[in-house]
Amino acid sequence: MSDSNKSKDSQRPANNTGPNPKRRRTIDRSGERSPVTQRDGAEASSPTVSTVPHRQRNPDAPRQNVSNALPKTAAHHTSAASLKTLMYQFFENFESFQLRSRAVKHLKHYSKIQEQSHHRLSDFSSASNLQMNERKAAQDDIEKADKQITDFCNKISPALRSILQGISEGGGIGATPSSTPDRPMVSEAKLNTVQDTIKKDLETAVKKDIAESQQSMKDFFQSQTSALKEALSQEYEQQFKSLKETLMQECEERQTSHKKTLTQEEEERVKSLKKSLAQEEEERVKSLKNSLAQDYEKRIADIRLSVAQENRDQIADLKKGLANESEKNTALEKKMVDLKTELDKATSGQRQKLESLVEQTHLDQQLQRLSSSQEDKLGEIRTYVDQKTENTFYVQRLKRVDLLTDSHKEKLGQLEDRLNQAEDDARRIENLEVQICNLSRLINKKAHQLSDSQEEKVGELEASLNRLKDDNVATHQLLTSQNDKLSKLDDPKATTASIEDLKKLEARMDSLASDTPKINDFIKEWRVHLELIEKGAQLFNTRLVSLESVASTLSAKELDDIRTEMAKMDQRIRNFNPKHESLPLSADSIRHAIWLEVEKEMENKANATKAALAHVQSGLHKFLKTEREEREALEAQCAEVTRQLLEAQQEAAATKSELWELKKRMNDPTLKQDKLLDCFEEKLNSRIGAVVFEFRNALDGICLHIQGLGAWQNNFSTKGLYKDILNYINATMPDGTVVQLRRLKQRMEVAETRIAACENGTSNKRRKLPSGGSKMVSGDQADA
Repeated sequence: MSDSNKSKDSQRPANNTGPNPKRRRTIDRSGERSPVTQRDGAEASSPTVSTVPHRQRNPDAPRQNVSNALPKTAAHHTSAASLKTLMYQFFENFESFQLRSRAVKHLKHYSKIQEQSHHRLSDFSSASNLQMNERKAAQDDIEKADKQITDFCNKISPALRSILQGISEGGGIGATPSSTPDRPMVSEAKLNTVQDTIKKDLETAVKKDIAESQQSMKDFFQSQTSALKEALSQEYEQQFKSLKETLMQECEERQTSHKKTLTQEEEERVKSLKKSLAQEEEERVKSLKNSLAQDYEKRIADIRLSVAQENRDQIADLKKGLANESEKNTALEKKMVDLKTELDKATSGQRQKLESLVEQTHLDQQLQRLSSSQEDKLGEIRTYVDQKTENTFYVQRLKRVDLLTDSHKEKLGQLEDRLNQAEDDARRIENLEVQICNLSRLINKKAHQLSDSQEEKVGELEASLNRLKDDNVATHQLLTSQNDKLSKLDDPKATTASIEDLKKLEARMDSLASDTPKINDFIKEWRVHLELIEKGAQLFNTRLVSLESVASTLSAKELDDIRTEMAKMDQRIRNFNPKHESLPLSADSIRHAIWLEVEKEMENKANATKAALAHVQSGLHKFLKTEREEREALEAQCAEVTRQLLEAQQEAAATKSELWELKKRMNDPTLKQDKLLDCFEEKLNSRIGAVVFEFRNALDGICLHIQGLGAWQNNFSTKGLYKDILNYINATMPDGTVVQLRRLKQRMEVAETRIAACENGTSNKRRKLPSGGSKMVSGDQADA
């Protein structure tokens, strides 16, 4: 018993390794049980086991002689002992055969499940992996069982050989009659005595062997059943304990996991609350910063928009003012063009007037010549009259001639003054043209910078220019009126009376000259003087022509020289005063009076134009001064605005940089925390997935094991176990041993029948007759 238990204990760890071995057992269902023939076929499919068909006993075979079948007692005892040890070894290694059969059933079962799983998929993702693992474990069990069976066969082979050798040495149990050597014939008495002794010995030996074998078989089966029960109980207890431990461990693990999860959830909640609070604070700070930045940006944008709008409004106003000023400038340019045309007309009219004045000077020169000739004649006449007669009428005419000469002198002086004034007027007109051109240029330059206040000043300038225009028109009208008056004075109809009178006087003077030679001499002298005067008049005419031609190109110095020469000529003419009485008033005196009035009017107009020009100049000076001040103020405002804009841009850039730095500082720890949280989440997710996968696999395995254990527990039975063992032994035993065992069985049956017959008092003996047959004899055998 102890040896068998030890052998079992030594064989168990081959399949179950570890502190808590788990024996894989198939689910023994009633519908899935295979018959003995199928199991034999499955067991015979292994490479280490050679199948041997069951040999049927031939009942027609002649029964051999008992004397030939009975061995010696010593050989019989050795064969019985070896058979006993052989049977012990069979029962000791029975578990390996059982393990192989279970593994084969397990493999068939999982192959069947795998075939079914192709048509219907499992709910668990790890079912295929579990099936593969179970099939692999079954194949490993089959290989281990095959190794154990080969070892068992190698162990029992010498015992079987010794048994067979003992049987063969003990008389050749299976030998044929032809194989027995020829012996000398012995007497029947001896044979009977030997036969009786052999029978008795055989009966006693067989009875002892049978009793011992039965007792040993009973003891063996009892020990095996008790050992199996103990092993099963121990296995059940171990499995129950392992299940309890696993369940306790699972409960503890679940408790610890729940505790950990709860603590982790609490920690995560605390962390999330802290993070949420920190995020809320950060968001508040960010919102405040963003609001401040937005307010600052809005203010800056509003300031920029307001400044830009003001600048745009100012620019629009300036553009409007410039457009208005450009329109006004165009109008002024038109007016200036009109003024230029009018001035050109006035200058052309003045030139015509100068030409008319030159013609008048020629006439005056002719009159002066006439007057000088008349003065000479009158002087001669006067001298002659003074000497000869004292006629009053003649004296009056001489006075009138003196008056005419005086009027001619005055007229010449007035002509010189008029020429000087014409030159001054031409210069003034040129200066006015230059000033007007400068004013137009200034207006064109400054028109782009004028405002509404400047428009009023431009209006004043226009009014002043209009006044100048009106003054020029008035002067032009006065000049035309004076020209008309002069033309009326130059009319020959008006001067016909004076010319007729002069002709009469000349006629009388000629008559007087013819009378007296002294008058002729006096006239000659005066003619010389008249020639000198004519030469001076010619020089004066040439000077006037040169002045007319060079008046536009002469400088102020040359004009001053001309004036000095004219003053010298005037002085000479004034120095040339006749020493006779003036003649009565004539048209020249009237012309002189009119000319004086014209000169007064021209002086008044010139003074008015000067005053208007001074007013315009002062207005322009004030306008330029105010415009310059306003422009400087605008430039200062623009510079201040640009400076404020630059400062605002710098402040905005500084605030942006500060905000960027703050964002960077605030984002660095958050980024680190986010990275750590992401890594932790990835690790946790991977660990959770692995744990879930392992837990599912473990649960699937536990479920399968529990199902297998439950099925094995429910379907456990030893029915057919003995038959399976015998079939396995018959299948694995060699041919000769099987035949010998069958013969031994037959002999045992014969011995048992004889023993039973002896005990019952009847003997059914078969005696060999001389004829070769056999005869049943009741009682003792009789001698032949």
